[in-house]
Amino acid sequence: MPDAEPDQKIRIKLISSKGHEVLFQVKPSTKLGTVMRAYCTRLNMRLETTRFIFDGNRLNEGLLVSESELENDDIIDVCEEQVGGYSA
Repeated sequence: MPDAEPDQKIRIKLISSKGHEVLFQVKPSTKLGTVMRAYCTRLNMRLETTRFIFDGNRLNEGLLVSESELENDDIIDVCEEQVGGYSA
């Protein structure tokens, strides 16, 4: 995101596998963890069991938006961790 001004906000959309979409406007200096916690709070999800994927890679909540290669109108996929399963 080299062309962005330090205080210029970018729009990112987080979409869950269940189709829940939340749009955020964030500064490049914002930590991804702040966005992740806000998303989980808004949708009543647990951060510990939620995975945030961008461009095939899991995002680290310690990264800044500017360090994550996110650009305006990028989409982050949100997946809930599934435990267990059914075996026949």
